[in-house]
Amino acid sequence: MSKLICIVGAVGCGKSTLSEILAEKYLVQNADKIAAEVIEGKLGELRQHFGDAIFNGEELDKNAFSDVLFGSAEARKFVGNLVNKEVIQIMKDRFKKGIGDYKKSVEAKDEQSSSMDALKREMDAFLMEEDSEGDDLQAESKAHGNFGREKQKTVANSNKTPEEYEAEGFYFAEITSPSKWVFEQFDGAIQVVLEKDVAMARLEKRNHGWSEEKRSSLYDMQLEEIDKAFEEAKYGELGKRVFKVDNGSNFDLLRFQVDNVCRTLQNE
Repeated sequence: MSKLICIVGAVGCGKSTLSEILAEKYLVQNADKIAAEVIEGKLGELRQHFGDAIFNGEELDKNAFSDVLFGSAEARKFVGNLVNKEVIQIMKDRFKKGIGDYKKSVEAKDEQSSSMDALKREMDAFLMEEDSEGDDLQAESKAHGNFGREKQKTVANSNKTPEEYEAEGFYFAEITSPSKWVFEQFDGAIQVVLEKDVAMARLEKRNHGWSEEKRSSLYDMQLEEIDKAFEEAKYGELGKRVFKVDNGSNFDLLRFQVDNVCRTLQNE
């Protein structure tokens, strides 16, 4: 099977933009989207563990669930243990079938709000519980961020067969706040980085309804969890590399960095 590469980064850093670029040639899954699907089949377990407080009648109260996850590392660990293995298996099955989450014409997003459903938006910050010496392909210009770029249309290859995607040699999965176990399922990582003030401005424009304090805490928490998971999964020691791409400049420069990463992966 092709190597699995995860796409990580703190909230607001631009993982989806990176995924869209990669999807022009490779299959890319959104693991958080799959997690949102899996969660809908785990409501009984959630009620048993968390009680009725996160439910509105028979339905999951997404805002209450989000608050519980945001406030408790134990809650995030429980949910991760509940869904992660199934998410990874579904993801691998879809890769084998040539199914990706970005197989369509897309536009670089400026400040467009996410089109994902409410559950995915809320869970995106929490699910899928080394700052290594891999190539750190960072751009010099960081002041304005990609949300100020001109729109540029990219077209993902949607007509390849599963065998043709397999022949590319790599599958990519966009995840957030990964754990040691999740990182162990991958062969490497691309981390999207962006200065905190730029990421905060981007999140504010998306209008998630989060307070400034919540946005800031979420950014810090995710960076901490990502660094911890890289260290625990021993990426540098096991030869798994972490490539960093800086999303703080224009779209063309981001694409240039991504192309460099892909060339390096192909040559290894």
